[in-house]
This record gives sequence, C-alpha cells and structure tokens, in this order.
Amino acid sequence: MRRDDFRAAFQGQGAPPVPRFFMRGAAVAVPLRFAPGGVDPEVLLMRRIEQRGDPWSGHVSLPGGRAEEGDGSAANTAIRETEEEVGIDLRRQGELVGHLPPLKPLVSVSSRPLHVTPVVFFVDGAARPEPREEAQRVFWLPLARAASGALDSSFRYRLGPVSKAFPCWRHDGEVIWGLTYRILGTLMGRIAPSERE
Repeated sequence: MRRDDFRAAFQGQGAPPVPRFFMRGAAVAVPLRFAPGGVDPEVLLMRRIEQRGDPWSGHVSLPGGRAEEGDGSAANTAIRETEEEVGIDLRRQGELVGHLPPLKPLVSVSSRPLHVTPVVFFVDGAARPEPREEAQRVFWLPLARAASGALDSSFRYRLGPVSKAFPCWRHDGEVIWGLTYRILGTLMGRIAPSERE
C-alpha cells in the first residue's frame, strides 16, 4: 500500500453533502502517515480514558466524536476532535484525502441511531501526537501488517446478557476491534481489495 494507492482510491470524490441528521451524527479522522517514498502507511489510534457512562471507555478508537453546532461537515468535526484529543491540527499538518461511508457502532448511549463518518487524512511525518484529556495513550498501527493477517485475533465483549467473540487486531499491547476495526477494514478493502477477500 502506497500513498498513491490512497489518492487513486478517493480520486474525484467530493465532500459528501451534509445530511439533515448530521447534528445527531459523529465523525472520526483516519490520520495516515507514510515512510519516506510514500510507503508503509500507519494509522494513528488512541486508547480512550476510562470513565463511567461512556460505552467506549478504555477502548481503542480513531480520534473523533459527535458533531457540534457550527461544524458544518464531517471533515470539520474530525479536524476539531483530532486537535482536542491528540493535539494534531489537521488543517496545518494534514491533507484531506476523502470520506468513507457512515457506519453505525454496535453500542450507543442513545436510542437514536448514531452515524459515524470516517474522514481520511494524510498527516505530516513531523506531526507529534500527544494524548489530551480524553486519551490515555496514542500509537501508530501499521496497516500492511494488519492487512496481512499477522495481527488477527478475537476479542470477547458483553452485549447485554450475551458475551460474543469479535474479530480484532492485537498490536503494541492494544486490542483494535469494533467500529475502528470495521472502518479500517473498509479502508483497506478500498485500497487493496484482493488482500481483504
């Protein structure tokens, strides 16, 4: 997977229209950095702090969150949340590449469905993320290793009274599963379909 593969996959894609339900929606950034030569992509992830009432407490996620009045687009929500959570200003240190289709998380704090729009960015290699209030730590996941199957595992999670096994990746002592796993799987399927079939 190279930088040019990502550019080609999103080429000609304009910003999606702002849906009427966007204020009930959320967005996450998918920040990608590359080694010199535009190879070996890594995606920035964070482990969320543990707090009562948060269904994603302590989980690994992409930086992001709910839309706020004035955001106006999924990209603006992702940019604002990324700076708040990991200290990277994607307007100065990033490049908007494209959007993935909105997804719904398995769990929610509301009875109304939450739509999460992933927004893909290239990040300046000199950017140095730092965990802020909502993050315990930040780390980079090598996408080629994830795509190869080398990180494949399973994770058990209780949904109400039922404990269920979900596919995941295990890397650097962290478990990447759920919505984050699905978003990155969708991204890799767009870049290298044959590797995900």
